[in-house]
Amino acid sequence: MVAPRRSRRVLALAAGLVLAAVAAEAVCRIDALFPGSAYDPERARAFFEARAAPQAAFEMRAYGRPDPLLSEADALPYVHPFVGWSNAATDALAVEMVAATSEPSDAHFDLLLLGGSVAGNLTSGGAPRLVEILEADPALAGRRVRIWSFARPSYRAPQPFHWCAWLLALGARPHAVLLVDGFNEVAMSLENARRGLHPAYPAFQYWSGLARGAELDPEFLERVADVRLARREQVAIARQAADLGLHRSALFTRLAERRLRSAHAVVQRAAQRLRDWQAERVRDDRALSGPRFTGDDRQAVEAALGLFESSSRALHEVCRARGIPCVQIVQPTLLDPGAKPATADEARQAVAIPEWSDAVALGYPLLRARAAALRAAGYEVHDATRAFAEVEEPLFVDVVHFDERGNVALVEWIAPRLLAALR
Repeated sequence: MVAPRRSRRVLALAAGLVLAAVAAEAVCRIDALFPGSAYDPERARAFFEARAAPQAAFEMRAYGRPDPLLSEADALPYVHPFVGWSNAATDALAVEMVAATSEPSDAHFDLLLLGGSVAGNLTSGGAPRLVEILEADPALAGRRVRIWSFARPSYRAPQPFHWCAWLLALGARPHAVLLVDGFNEVAMSLENARRGLHPAYPAFQYWSGLARGAELDPEFLERVADVRLARREQVAIARQAADLGLHRSALFTRLAERRLRSAHAVVQRAAQRLRDWQAERVRDDRALSGPRFTGDDRQAVEAALGLFESSSRALHEVCRARGIPCVQIVQPTLLDPGAKPATADEARQAVAIPEWSDAVALGYPLLRARAAALRAAGYEVHDATRAFAEVEEPLFVDVVHFDERGNVALVEWIAPRLLAALR
């Protein structure tokens, strides 16, 4: 009698667990119970894929010389004499682009894409849609579109201009140039200034480590390890969620997103400790920090925006002299009030270090004014900082980067402006 009773209890327990899971799933699908956080399986899938991006796992290797024996060595950054930093894959792409575009061709339309990580993400997240729109337009007369992306994380003026000048000097001949920028110009400038680097120097988080070379200080290695382990944990959670298809369940989507938000917060705290440690050692090294800058926050941002405007003019004029249409897009950010009505998920993910938040508050009104002045001067500069001001659905995965839907929305906003410049 004991065994049957035990079996019945086990079955009852199993049935109870199944019913509880079904009930929890049903509850998690009731969007009204999660204000501003509607369940959308496609959005969840795109979010998990974005957080699982492989580059996050080796980002911190920027602080030492790349080991050529590592499997991902081609993507590891190293100091470049003209653009601040590059990597083996990017330099190989430059050689490929020169070979493919140096001779005129009516069969292809070659687009040079420049900017920071937001522009770089368009290569995978939005490029297929951009190619589709461009190839369908009569202006391209049936030519096959090729996008050559030299946009890289933390790039800011004048790095995109230098990349264009370098590629043109090597012999590349793109049919058009697209630059997406703005956020790094203000955010990185203020972070630089507060940490002892000149605001016009390359971004502190990359430059300070790469220019100094490999560190052997035990405390430094400990702090880098903290960041690296935290990033690995974040990527592992996202990769597991993506591989297991957790986006198909509202319950598991909400649980995975909660774990990811917690992991992301750990990454940010570890990265902040690393930056603080570095700043103490870079501030007085003129070879790394550049000319001494004594201005306040506003002066730092204004100095960077002066560089943004002059670099923009230089890029457009270099392209114009060669008959190459050039279109520049000033990107939106959730840190800019009015950029977009943030969903609850977007608001939770829109966490940034104080330097970035303060820089956007100070700089984005000035950035819009600079963009308007450039456009009034006859340059193809388009302000996208309010492109999603009326969009209710989630598009961002953090303060500035987009999920797959957001990347597509951005290229659909860009495409007609790019096509207009080609006519």
